[in-house]
Amino acid sequence: MKIKKLTLIIVFSLTIALSFGKCFSQPLGNDKEYSLYQNNPNPFNETTTVKFSLKEDCYVKLYVTEEQTGNTFMLADGEMTAGPHGVIFKASVKTGSGSENQYDYICTLESYSLVGGALICSSRIKMKQQ
Repeated sequence: MKIKKLTLIIVFSLTIALSFGKCFSQPLGNDKEYSLYQNNPNPFNETTTVKFSLKEDCYVKLYVTEEQTGNTFMLADGEMTAGPHGVIFKASVKTGSGSENQYDYICTLESYSLVGGALICSSRIKMKQQ
C-alpha cells in the first residue's frame, strides 16, 4: 500500500513539473540552464521581482497575464545575454481575487534562438497579489 501511494505521489509530482515546461525549477544561480524562478515576494502587494537565468544569448519574451481578465503586461521583449536576470513587476491595481487559494497572475518566460528564431524554452510560474 505504501509503495502504491509513493508511486502515485511521484507520478503526480512529475506531471505537475512537466506541465510548467522543461526549465521550471532549477537551483538559483544556475546559469547553465534556462530557468524561471519563483517571484519574490510571493504573495506580493504592489511589486515583486521575477528572476530568470539564460544558458546563452537569446531573444526573450517575459510577460505576466492577469488570470481573471486576461490582460497581459510585457516585462521583457528583446535580445538578452547569458546569465542571471531580474525584472520588477509593478501591479497597477490590486485585483482582490477573494480566494486564499486563487492566484492572480501567470508569469511566462519564452526564450528563442538568435539564429533561426526557434523556441528554446518556455516556462511559467504562478504569482499571487495580496
